[in-house]
Amino acid sequence: MSDRGGDRAGVLLRKVFDVLMANPEGLLARDVIVRVEAELGLTEFERSFYPNTPGIRRFDKIIRFYTIASVKAAWLLKDKGRW
Repeated sequence: MSDRGGDRAGVLLRKVFDVLMANPEGLLARDVIVRVEAELGLTEFERSFYPNTPGIRRFDKIIRFYTIASVKAAWLLKDKGRW
């Protein structure tokens, strides 16, 4: 499986929704990210940091980016850091 492929995006998004369906009151975004990471694990690429911004892990940004379409489709609500 490719580190950056669409298959992985689908797997990650599905797990985000699994976590949120188990917590209908919502969770802070950072808590969703931690739970997804714990349940799926990370690829080497996802564990890495951006070269120009050390300290910012790719996985955190990847998850947030993948959820944009779900927000625009109104499948996911985000409010003040809570999903």
